[in-house]
Amino acid sequence: MTFGHVYPYTWTFVAITYSYKGGKVYANGYVNGINVDPSVQRAPILMPLPFDAEIGQIRQTTGYEFAGHIANLQFYNTTLTSTQIKQLYMQGLPFYKKINISV
Repeated sequence: MTFGHVYPYTWTFVAITYSYKGGKVYANGYVNGINVDPSVQRAPILMPLPFDAEIGQIRQTTGYEFAGHIANLQFYNTTLTSTQIKQLYMQGLPFYKKINISV
C-alpha cells in the first residue's frame, strides 16, 4: 500500500481501513492510497496477533521509521466507511488544531 505525503510540522489526520476488498489510507478525510491487488490474500485480522505489531515503521526493516509524533491512536473492530472517516476528521482535535508549530 502506498501513501502520499505527510508534511513536516503539520497536524495530519491519518486513517487506515482494511477489509476483504483491500485497504485504504485516508489523509485529512480523503482517500490518499488504496490497495486492491487481487493477488494479495486477504483474511481477518485475528487478535492476539502472532507477531508484534509495529506502528510507525515497516516491520523488520530499517530506514523506514516515521520521524514524527503519533497521537490519539484508535482501533475499531469493524471497517469504517468513507463517511465515518470524514466525520472523524471533521470532529477534529481542538487542542491540536490550535497549536502553531514553528521551527
